[in-house]
Amino acid sequence: MAKTNKPVLLEKPKKGDRSYSKSQLISHLAETVEAKTGVATSKKQAAAFVEEMVKTLFDFAVVGAPIPGLGKVLLREI
Repeated sequence: MAKTNKPVLLEKPKKGDRSYSKSQLISHLAETVEAKTGVATSKKQAAAFVEEMVKTLFDFAVVGAPIPGLGKVLLREI
């Protein structure tokens, strides 16, 4: 599959930059998945995926929820 030179929606942050908003993250994911797979992905589909992933991570955080390539989500009492 050929690479496309689409503009990146979320640039790497520089020191002092603000974080991204939920809508910016959803737009970025939808565009990136579409560009990488060639399958049209709506913002609604990307939002549903993020919401389900977060719900699942929090459900399993009690026992440890691994995120491949990132780490493990754990819920601890302080």
